Amino acid sequence: MDFSASPEVLTFAILGNFLNLAYNIPFVYLVWKNRSSKNISGLFLILRFCGSVSWFIYGIIVNDVWVMISYIITLIATIMICYIKILDKIKKKENAVTQI
Repeated sequence: MDFSASPEVLTFAILGNFLNLAYNIPFVYLVWKNRSSKNISGLFLILRFCGSVSWFIYGIIVNDVWVMISYIITLIATIMICYIKILDKIKKKENAVTQI
């Protein structure tokens, strides 16, 4: 980790990563606990995933560990939510087939 940046930059990097955790953990927890993502748009998840990958690649290019950490967290959260979203779709298809 690069601690050679100015104290202001480090403060915002650490604060940003903390806030990223603060909103992602409860979001993923509720989706995972309820095993439901019915109110979460698939398009939202695709855009969130693509945006996070882009920011992560940017972090690699500029060698900014703080950006990489933040977007790895977001990527993991997004993948977990996508997993539940896929399970929801499979359940819907199974229920549709059994009702016929």
